[in-house]
Amino acid sequence: MASKRISRKRKAPAAAVSVEEIPTSSLAAVTQQITKDVTAAVLQELRRPTAPAASDSTASSVPVIPSSTAAADSEVQETEPLQTDRDSVMIRETDWQIPGPSSGSSPHANSDSRSFDTHQLFPVIGQLLKSSLAPSTRVVYDKALDVFHTFATLYSFDPFGTNVKNGHIALFIAYLFHQELSHSTISTYLSAIGYVHKLLHNSDPTNNFLVKKLIAGARRLNPTSDIRLPITVGVLNNIVQAVKLTANSVYCKIMFHAMFLFAFNAFARIGEITLAASPENNLQLSDIAVEGDKSHKEVHVTFQSFKHNTNCSRHRIMFGHGPTRISASQSLEEYLQVRGKGSGPLFVNSDNSPVTRSQFDTQLHACLKFCKLDSTRYKGHSFRIGAASLAAEQGYSDAKICALGRWKSSAFRKYIRANTVA
Repeated sequence: MASKRISRKRKAPAAAVSVEEIPTSSLAAVTQQITKDVTAAVLQELRRPTAPAASDSTASSVPVIPSSTAAADSEVQETEPLQTDRDSVMIRETDWQIPGPSSGSSPHANSDSRSFDTHQLFPVIGQLLKSSLAPSTRVVYDKALDVFHTFATLYSFDPFGTNVKNGHIALFIAYLFHQELSHSTISTYLSAIGYVHKLLHNSDPTNNFLVKKLIAGARRLNPTSDIRLPITVGVLNNIVQAVKLTANSVYCKIMFHAMFLFAFNAFARIGEITLAASPENNLQLSDIAVEGDKSHKEVHVTFQSFKHNTNCSRHRIMFGHGPTRISASQSLEEYLQVRGKGSGPLFVNSDNSPVTRSQFDTQLHACLKFCKLDSTRYKGHSFRIGAASLAAEQGYSDAKICALGRWKSSAFRKYIRANTVA
């Protein structure tokens, strides 16, 4: 028997906020639809007449509409197979019932003051849902949902309805594997699907034994390996020297000189020192302090925001000369002198525009090519890999390495490479 849910044709409360129809295969659609349904449920409850004040022996609260009554008031029909990208994601209205006002309250106060406060809070629902995911995660999830939507259309089922079965997910995994996606990408796509279904109060169709075994099979049949090489101390010394001969201006020579050394010594992600998909993680000039005298300079770095920082705490690290021939701290101080004191990202071009990831990669590849190294094996993340590998080689504890690199788990171990001093 086909599963049922409330039709999009159900009669909405007169005061419900209208939502522009947008594609189902979008996190924005889910966020706006949930905001809409919460709004409708709240406004419906606020319009409910309040029982008159009664004596203590007879006073009672205005009851919440039971789920059966709410369902009876709505037009319910079988969910039709998904037809177009314009269908909205729907959720059950009873999932968002709001308790009625307490007895003895004034109807006038309830409808005026509560309505005013509630209307102010409606936009916050969507804002909080949107902010629950990092910008980069939202981009990946949107892509995953779009692929799943296309797949669901092909097999005529609603990708976000309650009728998604294990077989649908198993076929989807096989479909992605046939498209030569890695097991990690498949897992990410399933995370996006599970995220939306849980938001819609559906059971998570991706959380079962069969799915786990299929992912394990994909991992065994198509294992992936990280081919990126670490920027070792020796490689770092060479490319820092190569900057002087490959950069196209004096300012760029000083800037990239400092950027390479900073990326290594601060265990920096490239998105933290260049303009990237998550600009909130970009280090600002105000996050940096250089202290000490000419004989011993120290750089203090405060990471206000960074990947996986779920508790929004600040993280501070410090470095000095570093393991290279040229001092990392003095190199940064020299760059800061030519940069100027204007606010904004730490690393900017001479016109104060942020350094982009593309600029950084282009300069890095030019230096690697000059040093006759395979530029396809070195990426921006190679600085971070090299720093973690050197720390492990020097006997740093796992906890210390995690703290330096702002890792939250043992995931850093996949970055460790041998022989990083050469």
